[in-house]
Formats: sequence, C-alpha cells, structure tokens
Amino acid sequence: MRTPRTTSRTEATVLKLKFRLARHRFPGARAEGIIRISQDTIVKFSSVEGHVTEARTLDFIASNTTIPVPRVKDTFWVGQIAYIAMQFVEGVHLDRAWKTMSSQQRKDVLVQLKGYMEQLRALVPPHPGVTESVDGTRVEDPWLGRMGPFENIAAFEVNLGLAYVRANRLPEDVYDDYEEAIETCYARTLKGEYITKFTHCDLAPRNILVDPKTCRIVSIIDWESGGWYPEYWEYTQAYMCNQMQPEWSEIFRTQVLEPYQAELRARQVTELVLER
Repeated sequence: MRTPRTTSRTEATVLKLKFRLARHRFPGARAEGIIRISQDTIVKFSSVEGHVTEARTLDFIASNTTIPVPRVKDTFWVGQIAYIAMQFVEGVHLDRAWKTMSSQQRKDVLVQLKGYMEQLRALVPPHPGVTESVDGTRVEDPWLGRMGPFENIAAFEVNLGLAYVRANRLPEDVYDDYEEAIETCYARTLKGEYITKFTHCDLAPRNILVDPKTCRIVSIIDWESGGWYPEYWEYTQAYMCNQMQPEWSEIFRTQVLEPYQAELRARQVTELVLER
C-alpha cells in the first residue's frame, strides 16, 4: 500500500516555486487545496491525513475496476501538510455539460455511471460489516466528518444518531411520520441484513468529468470520503450531497442506484434532529 515520503528542504523549495509559477500559467485551474502545476499534473494538499487515504483509494479503484479515476503520481509530506500529485484529466464537470446534452446523451451518461457503480458495489470488503477506509483507518464523510472505524453497522448507526432518535421518538412533532421507516431499518440492522459496500460518498455532478464531444465519462474525482460503508449509504448520500440539485438527486437515485427508501427516510429524520 502506498506510503507517502517526506520531502527534503530542496524539494519543498522547488514545490513552492512551482506553485507560484502555476498561479500565472493556470490562473483558472485552482480550488481550495488544489492547484494545477503542469499540463498533466494537479496537486491536492491538506493538513488532514485523509488525503493520504484518498491516494490509496485511487490506487485501489484503478487496480480493481475500470472506473476512470486520476492516476496518482506521488504522495509526500512537506512538514505537516500531505500532498497528492495526480494526473490532470481534461474534461467538463457534468453539472455544466448536463445542461447542453440531448436526451439520448443523458441516457448514455447514466448507463455508463450505472455500470461503474455496479463495479464499485461488487468489490469485496476485507472486513465484512466494518465501516472503514480502504486502508482500515477512519472514514471522512462530507457531512459527519472523520469517524470510525466501526466494527459493525449497528455501531455506525449509533454514531449516526438513529438509535437516539428512535429511543426518544424525536422530533416529537413529526416522529410518527417517520416511525415505519425507522422501525424497518432497526429491524434490518438487528437481523444483520445489511452488508458493507464500497462507496464514493460524494457522487455529485461536480465530481464527474465528461468529454464534451463524446459525452463519455473520463474521470470520477474527489474520493477523499470513499470507503466501506453500509450498503444504503451511497443512496442516502445521493440525496444529502445534492440538495441544491434536486433534479439530479432524483435521477441518480432512481436510474443509477438500488433504492433504499426507508433508509433515506430514517436519515432525513435524523438530520432534522441534528438541525434543531
């Protein structure tokens, strides 16, 4: 498994110089914690150790599926900052391309995406039932932050707050509307019906790149939250991460993923409690 190296002072100085030059060479190719430093390389950096895990996740996906992901070139530390140098993939974010696609082109993209999700979910977990990242460390959910690992799905759901919501019948004013879904999920967990599957965890159109000419998916990016989660998590995340794009959320959940309606309802009521 990939281990990041520690850079020398000279390498660190050269990297800083590359960053300065890149701001002028590629002025529009920057985002928070990401910078393009050459025609074919971008660098992600953060003090969060999860960036190291993301590099390992990309290696894992590239080695075990045909899902297009950026190729990792290098991982290293500069002081307390973790860096991933990876392939720059030319493409248009799906949220931009979608607006100009024909009906048939959209169908083609969804067929591709469904195939990639089937590959992802067919991967065999090394520790069935355990919520963990690809290297056995904590996962980093976009909504809940770094958490785990959890030895079983019941422990994951306790952390999620579902047991607390059920025990206290919260929120009191709407609990009855969600009770059936909560009891369904609770029973499935007790019976051990859920399994863990590999999950991207933030599969929004902004994280899918397509070729604007062919409408082929050329890369799925931002795997920092990827890992082994309960099988319903990709479905509920498709709702949570796309609330500003409800049309896409609906399309993705109904045409690409297996449905987990009760689990989504349970997740929604848990979020209601957390927001109050």
